[in-house]
Amino acid sequence: MTIEHKTREDVEKALSEGNKDFMYWDLSDENLYDLDLSDANFKGANLSGANLSFVNLRHAYFEDTNLEDANLQNANLFDANFSYANLENAILLNANLGRIRFRNANLEGALICKGWVIQKEKKKRKKKSSV
Repeated sequence: MTIEHKTREDVEKALSEGNKDFMYWDLSDENLYDLDLSDANFKGANLSGANLSFVNLRHAYFEDTNLEDANLQNANLFDANFSYANLENAILLNANLGRIRFRNANLEGALICKGWVIQKEKKKRKKKSSV
């Protein structure tokens, strides 16, 4: 299945028609700065490298969404659902994270606030018992 790349203009057109369903859209590397995408559905979408800074994403749904290297600075993410989303190396500085859900999300390398980067958990080695 080939997914056609969509642009900011495609998003604005959908919004003007009252459509907030962006399931499986490819918006990689798009500049979506300062849009109102509250209550939008991005399930399975590709938003890798996208600029989502200052975007209203209140109550948005991002299950299984790729947000690797996305810029979410100053975004309103209140009550957003990022379950199973890939937020690797995403930037969430100054974002509203109230009631946000990250269940089983990949946050490796994500910058949540200044000086706070999520690092991959190191597996602990079992010590061999000496007999």
